Amino acid sequence: MRVADDGKKDGKAETKEIELGVFEFRHRTMRDEFKIGAEYSRLIEGIDHPTKFLAYLSEATSTIKVLLSEGPPGWDIDTLDPLDPETFNKISTIYKALQEKEIFFRKDAKRQSEKERAQ
Repeated sequence: MRVADDGKKDGKAETKEIELGVFEFRHRTMRDEFKIGAEYSRLIEGIDHPTKFLAYLSEATSTIKVLLSEGPPGWDIDTLDPLDPETFNKISTIYKALQEKEIFFRKDAKRQSEKERAQ
């Protein structure tokens, strides 16, 4: 998995290999956060209190859809088979790997900022 970081590391994307292929995501912006929220609302279709499963799956799916820059050839989250038991595992694996990279970027950005202030 590559997660693009908008140049925070000399313009290079970070890579994390997962068994599903290479997925490249852009760095999350405030505008992306609004898009993710809007997509989440569309997916839960106005349900006031979605189940934990629906809430998690909708959050993961909306985040992947908004932040995905490039996925493996032919991969499309909207065409995954909802009755295939592996579909949830695939989405969850991708989402967790993305979350790990976002945490890494935040920590790395904080370290870089502290390093710049110390100079």
